[in-house]
Formats: sequence, C-alpha cells, structure tokens
Amino acid sequence: MDKFSDMCSELISYRFLSYKISFDLSYVELGNFDQNYNQQIGKAFNKTDVPKLFKFTGEAASEGYYKMFGHARPPDVPHQFIFITLIKASMAAEHRYHDYFKSEKIFHWQSRNTTTQKNDAGSAVINHKNNNNDVHLFVRKMSSINGRTLPFTYCGKMNFVEVNGNAPINVDFELETPLNRKLKQEFLRI
Repeated sequence: MDKFSDMCSELISYRFLSYKISFDLSYVELGNFDQNYNQQIGKAFNKTDVPKLFKFTGEAASEGYYKMFGHARPPDVPHQFIFITLIKASMAAEHRYHDYFKSEKIFHWQSRNTTTQKNDAGSAVINHKNNNNDVHLFVRKMSSINGRTLPFTYCGKMNFVEVNGNAPINVDFELETPLNRKLKQEFLRI
C-alpha cells in the first residue's frame, strides 16, 4: 500500500508541476489600420501601433513614446491614452495599480504614485473635456502568455466621472461605448 501511495503522490506532484495555464484568447481580434479609430473598438493593437491607428505625424508618431507609459499624452494632439493590464501578478509590486471594470460602462483607473489632482498629469485627466482632449482606453487581460506579448484591445473613448485621493489618484470613467458581450465576459470577471 505504501508503494501505491508513493506512486499516487508522485503522479499528483507531476501533474501540478506540468500544469500550464491556458487562456481563451478568442476575444482578441486584430485591428485594421485602414479604418478610422472609431471603427476599431474591440480590436487589438500593439501599444507602439497607436500612432499609426490615429495617423499621427511628427513627435507624436514616435513609437518610443508609447513604450514606457501607462498614461500617454503625446505632444500636439488632442488625445490621451491609458494602457491597462488587468492581471498584474507578473508585474513589480509598485506597478500593480488598482485598475478594473466596475461594469460594462464604468472603468476605474489608478494613476502612478506621483500623480495628484493638481499636477499636470492629474489635471489633464480630470479636465480633459474642458481642454478638448479625448481619453482613449486600451486594455489587455495580461502582459503575455507563453512568452508572447499580448496586444491591447481598444475600448474606445471615455469621459471623466469622479476622482478620489492624491498620489495616486483614483478615477472613474464612463466609456462612450459599453463593452461588447465578448469583452464584458473577459474583462468583467477579473
């Protein structure tokens, strides 16, 4: 009986060690740069493809500008971009911001720890409508699967609703276009 228990234990240990998480990525549909960004809601793009999607030129078109920012405000364009990874387990603790969908229409975003309601970055988000600036949301479930970096899904424009806190600020936005059924199923269950 001891030999049987040992074999079962070994088999169970092997199964746990060889288990690979698999995710359904059927919701990821790649976008088309030939279409206007308003027609691309629900489509996926690499962060560095955003200048191409919005047909930016000059300094705003620099791909390098989009590599480092979760909240990008390119120069000389009336747009701001928020890039979110929902599952942050693989990220450093200081980058595990509390970002989540409250519903198919309301998104909660937490800024970097240096952002306040009064500084330039916080003010740009809070007053985006007064400044004739659109805020666009790009979301991905996780940063990568099996070593492959995942693209961000464009969720469309969103509008400021309310803010709480300082350094970081916690902002609720309302999406102009609610999440579609597939995205709601993927993003709301996290």
